[in-house]
Amino acid sequence: ADPGWVAALVLCVALAGCAEGPPATDKRASEGVTPAPRARVRVAPHRRVAAPRPRRPATPTWLRSLPVPGFPRATYVAPKARSPQPQPVLVALHGAFQPRDAACRQWHRAGAHGVGWLYCPPGVQRRDDATGQRQWTYSSVSRALREIRAGLRALRKRYPGRVAESGHTLVGFSLGALIAPELAEEARGLFTSLVMVEGVRKFKRRRARRLARFGVRRVAYLCGDRSRIHCPDLARRRIWYLGRYDVEARLFTMRATGHGYPADFAPLATEVLTWVRAGSAQRPRSRRRRGRRRRRDRRRR
Repeated sequence: ADPGWVAALVLCVALAGCAEGPPATDKRASEGVTPAPRARVRVAPHRRVAAPRPRRPATPTWLRSLPVPGFPRATYVAPKARSPQPQPVLVALHGAFQPRDAACRQWHRAGAHGVGWLYCPPGVQRRDDATGQRQWTYSSVSRALREIRAGLRALRKRYPGRVAESGHTLVGFSLGALIAPELAEEARGLFTSLVMVEGVRKFKRRRARRLARFGVRRVAYLCGDRSRIHCPDLARRRIWYLGRYDVEARLFTMRATGHGYPADFAPLATEVLTWVRAGSAQRPRSRRRRGRRRRRDRRRR
């Protein structure tokens, strides 16, 4: 080996050792202080964290809750203007498997609270087989009637002297419209007008006669021009039966609407409620006059 190359290699190794300096020592150890042992960090096992539940939308201030003894809490809307006289109630029934306050929200947007109280009984809570969610429906006419009577008593107790005893309007959508005629018949004078939206219960002379006997003056049918349940055709037949017993009935068509409410429902709702309220103030015809009319119809046939 070349002696010059060996000398250069030894010099490079010596310089590298000097650059590193003396071995590092712990300052605390040099001062006689024993270092604390390192803490062991225990890692928790992995756990599945549930996703946060979506927050429910805030309830508007105009939609109020009413405790009803023996039944679920109902919702209602107070009249827009306070009157010195007791005001009638618009009892609104929702359809099958809908939210408990669906009827109140819909008719409030339509301005129904401008003519009186708006009261919405929730019914019973059931699981919807289609969506798997728990929604509200009505199990029977008798239970719905008991719930309505209890709710009206609770409303009169909360607002003494401001809620009328009778002369109310019954509104129903879909399932609510199907049970409305029988419910008004069983109520015996509680309702003087009916508004049925996209729901027509088949009935003939006996029910029409009993509705007239128990104080129903006017009946309004609201049907979409794209209805899937043949609502207009069924309503026209019921209107004929009601007219034979001096119950005024009309068919109102909701344009570009299927089984539901139109987007611009407020003008039509105002027209319908004005018409049925005007009939509620009329005095019923006497039984003698109705009997004469029926006998005259028999002779003509």
